[in-house]
Amino acid sequence: MAITLGSIVGRIFEALSSIRLAPPVPTPFPDRLAALDPAESTIDNDIYDTQAFDWSRSGLELLNPARVGYFMDKLHRRVSSLSPDEKREITIVDLGCGAGLAIEAIHSAILHASSGESRVRQTDSGLFDGTTTYKLIGIDVSTRSIDTARQRALSRSLSIDYVVGDIYSLPFATSSVDAIICSDVLEHLFDLPLAFSSIARTLKPNAIFSFDTINRTPTSYYLTIWILQDILRAMQGDAHDHRLYVTPQEVHAVMRSNGLKPGPERDLVGMRPGVNWPPVALYRLMTGAGFINSVLAEFRLTRDMSISYLHWCEKVQT
Repeated sequence: MAITLGSIVGRIFEALSSIRLAPPVPTPFPDRLAALDPAESTIDNDIYDTQAFDWSRSGLELLNPARVGYFMDKLHRRVSSLSPDEKREITIVDLGCGAGLAIEAIHSAILHASSGESRVRQTDSGLFDGTTTYKLIGIDVSTRSIDTARQRALSRSLSIDYVVGDIYSLPFATSSVDAIICSDVLEHLFDLPLAFSSIARTLKPNAIFSFDTINRTPTSYYLTIWILQDILRAMQGDAHDHRLYVTPQEVHAVMRSNGLKPGPERDLVGMRPGVNWPPVALYRLMTGAGFINSVLAEFRLTRDMSISYLHWCEKVQT
């Protein structure tokens, strides 16, 4: 791995660990691509169904400029390669959508990317730009999250359908989806091969899957687990287990084994947050924005993958 600011931070913490000023990095699971026993993990995937979890304080909307911009670039490549008949309806799925933060941003991006926003109409089928109907679907296993997403869509008059469903057995027809975005989900899964088998089944030939996830590195452990989750308790519970984080090599392996071709190496990029000026952060903390929304600013793409990264793949046509 190249030397980056993030990797240097990780080495500093490892040095502190060697003199017992910081905990050691947890030992990974023997095989991250095996079907893991949820009882062996410290993650609490049920927090999203509790009344205590507040999506507005999660900070995930800060990721939208980076992750949605990345996805829209890949979506544009996909749509531009299709014939007029093939592009009449494009189905986009936000897999593990939570309260709909990413799919809402995609909805907005489609409106603003069209040739003249006034040409885009919201119909019963989706967003119609005069040529293509974009059908937007969000799916999540959390009933409470889907209820929240539906309420947000209704209050904003957004043309998005929401479904309660399981990533391991997606309720979509075989070869029916043109594009999937999957944001901050892979690091919550106990059976990556089964999930990618389900994903590959639903994608059309040459359709795309775009994701962002957290890399399993010393830096990601010390920043996202030890500091944010354990010390500051800024994650609203045990939202992550470092041993479930996934490396790019692991994701690429499970993609290929399910007939999915990873995008070019140049498209494998990192993502890092900005940081608010101290007076701004202090004001936001005092007005109840929560630690993450107060201290961190919008995420940006970077070559440093020591914390989070994005990549994509396409379904190989057989």
